[in-house]
Amino acid sequence: MTSPAPARPGRYDAESLLAVAAQVFTERGYDATGMEHLAKAAGITKSSFYHHVSGKEELLRRSLDRALDTLFAVLEGADSGPRWSAWSRYCAAPCGCWRRNCRT
Repeated sequence: MTSPAPARPGRYDAESLLAVAAQVFTERGYDATGMEHLAKAAGITKSSFYHHVSGKEELLRRSLDRALDTLFAVLEGADSGPRWSAWSRYCAAPCGCWRRNCRT
C-alpha cells in the first residue's frame, strides 16, 4: 500500500487554505467540519494544514475578519475613518463607537 504523494512545497499558504475552509464551512457548516475535512478538500495532510494555521478557530476568525473588512469598506468607503481591525469594528458596532471614531 502506498501513500498519496505529498503536496508540492509552497503550493498552499494561509490565504489559499482560508478559501478552501470558507468553501467547506459553507457546504458542511462550521461545527460539522473537522480538520480532516479541510485537509482532504485542500489535498494535503492535516499536519501540513496545521503548518499554516493553528486550527479551524483561526480560520473562522480570519474568514469573519475578511468578510467584515469587506462590509465596512463598502459602508464607510475604502479611505475614510481610522484603520480598525474588522473584529474591533464588529465589537464596537452595537454601540456605534466606530462611527464616532472613539476607541472606548
